[in-house]
Formats: sequence, C-alpha cells, structure tokens
Amino acid sequence: MTEVLFFARAREVAGTSRQVFEGETVAEIISAAVDRFGPELAEVCATASFVVDGEMILRSELATAHPGSEMAVLPPVSGGA
Repeated sequence: MTEVLFFARAREVAGTSRQVFEGETVAEIISAAVDRFGPELAEVCATASFVVDGEMILRSELATAHPGSEMAVLPPVSGGA
C-alpha cells in the first residue's frame, strides 16, 4: 500500500489530502486514484509531477512504489498577477 498525498488542484479534485492505494508502479497507483476520484483527476495528473519517497519521478509507467511508500502528486501551480 502506498500513501498518496494530493496537493493544490489534485487535492481539490480528490476531495482529500491523502489516500492509500495498492499498485506496484506509479502508473498503477495513479490509475487506482482516477478510478476512485474520477476522470478529472486524470487531467490533473497529466501535467503533475510525482515524488516517491523523496525522489522526483520522470516516467511514471516505469517507476515502482514499494509497500509503505509515500507518493506526492504535485500539479503545476500558477501565480497571481
């Protein structure tokens, strides 16, 4: 099980700041989150960055998440004027 931390728009869409999911890869965990919270989360994740146990993930389909991992979903944030 991997604890997923949602930030910014991802938190708004999920309606929570954290949730636990099963999956062996970051892509599987994202898919499980989209199944639970809906397709709008897929849109957010398409431009988000992911950090697993303190390491930035560049290719989510290849990155693994071990049981007990913590994964952050970090959507891009734009500033004000």
